[in-house]
Amino acid sequence: MAEGIMILGPSGAGKTTLGRRTAQRLGLAFLDIDEFIWRKDTPKPFTAMFSREERIARLQQAVS
Repeated sequence: MAEGIMILGPSGAGKTTLGRRTAQRLGLAFLDIDEFIWRKDTPKPFTAMFSREERIARLQQAVS
């Protein structure tokens, strides 16, 4: 079973910054879940999501 650290909190709280720094210090991989959920090919960020199937496939690829 894989182990890791999950950081939760509201938007703008610094989760990504804390996660990146923590992963770097501990020598762990860092995954920002936003990268697997939100499409970047839209004019406005955080307005269009990948389909459920795409999200699962992207996450599986990242952790394999």
